[in-house]
Amino acid sequence: MLQLLKKRSGEEGIVEALRLYGRNRPMREVFKKAFDLDLEEFDTLFKEFIAERVSHYKLTPNYAPLLGTLMRARRENPDDGEVWAKISWAYLQMGKVVDAGAALDKARRLLGPDHLQVLLLDGNMQLRSNRAEKARTSLEAFVEKGGEDFQAFMTLASFAAREGEDDKLVELLNKAKKAWPVFAEGANPYSLLRRHYMANNQNEKALLELEQQVRILSKEIGLRLQLSREYRLLGRDQDALRVLEEALRVTLFDRRVHEEMLPLLRQLDQKKNAIRAARCVVALRAEDDSDFMLADRWLDLAEVLFEDGQGEEARAALSEAKKLVDAEDLPRIGEIEKKFNPAGQ
Repeated sequence: MLQLLKKRSGEEGIVEALRLYGRNRPMREVFKKAFDLDLEEFDTLFKEFIAERVSHYKLTPNYAPLLGTLMRARRENPDDGEVWAKISWAYLQMGKVVDAGAALDKARRLLGPDHLQVLLLDGNMQLRSNRAEKARTSLEAFVEKGGEDFQAFMTLASFAAREGEDDKLVELLNKAKKAWPVFAEGANPYSLLRRHYMANNQNEKALLELEQQVRILSKEIGLRLQLSREYRLLGRDQDALRVLEEALRVTLFDRRVHEEMLPLLRQLDQKKNAIRAARCVVALRAEDDSDFMLADRWLDLAEVLFEDGQGEEARAALSEAKKLVDAEDLPRIGEIEKKFNPAGQ
């Protein structure tokens, strides 16, 4: 929505809208003054904007909610094979396999057995009936005739993986990415390609898949942590730090991000930022954290404070660690005490 409004009125329009919202003005007034739009006009523009962005996606729509409309269209024109195909999809999506099969038979007679929708429907029907080989035959025919469908590509990729057909697997997963570029969760083509490349020691290609996935999943923390570690293994510390900073813009309250940043910041000699990360690690405690874990975090803070020349605060952090665990049980306490108090001083 912001992209559409910014494209229409620039950042000035966004700022004006925020100012008006801050004065508790109604939405209709805000849109009129900031963007010169009636709400009804905006609704139309936004639908067109979204439709344009997803127009190249190759996905079977959800026809189930439209079944009533499709049945009326069938009564008006009972020889429209496209309508019968959509009715078949609607029934299949509702789990009514028998009705879906009957509608598919009608569509097949009207459109022909080699029509793309007939082949795609038949493949999905065969899958639903656990007839894998027949499903594969129909879906392969669908793709060979130029059909494009995300789920068809993913299904055929699973067959290729099972048969060890590596080249075909890669080809189909890349086609799936083009069919639905923003699908990057669950069993998605990016993760499957990455797993394949890693298994075949194609680490650069695996990294590219992870980078693409991270760009799509703008709020995903776990993948950013993973990408940061990959960068560090390659010696790309600045890239690792950039990815972690992106994660912080998603949330400041995930301790894992600060824990990953701390050794990296120390290595890059960013002392003040390292202290900030260490303080966050100490502050973001969980109920199941043991005293040993908490003490270790206090010791990390003590070390980075000491490295920054803040001796008094470093000793205070060390004292907090000693309150949690006896020095005899955590040798690191003694090691840090020696660092703070060299022999003879």
